[in-house]
Amino acid sequence: MNEGDLKRCIDDLLQIEQNRGNLIYLRLNSGNFLVGAGETCRRVKGCPAGTSDFEIVKKRRERYRGCEVIFLELKSSKGKQSPEQVSFQKLVEEQGARYEVVRSVEEIIAILGIQLQDN
Repeated sequence: MNEGDLKRCIDDLLQIEQNRGNLIYLRLNSGNFLVGAGETCRRVKGCPAGTSDFEIVKKRRERYRGCEVIFLELKSSKGKQSPEQVSFQKLVEEQGARYEVVRSVEEIIAILGIQLQDN
């Protein structure tokens, strides 16, 4: 599965889990973007280079209050992190958050402890 297909699948899975009330997620995009057209066109600044593809806020599995913050970087089976992504990972982990490089839907299911339902 290429990285684009993986992002679409994981985005769908995370949306389902968010709809179930199991987590909150954000799809992060780096770079600058043009929004609108003609005179209403404006530049919007995205996340810095190296920012992960997704940020997830999830209840902790333990019984006390709080949450876990997980950053996901999606890669194809042969994809490698850029130097900016490695730097971002280091910053995230220094703050005590979790950072995962994900290469399959099965990996994210295991990381998040998602219970698949038969319907």
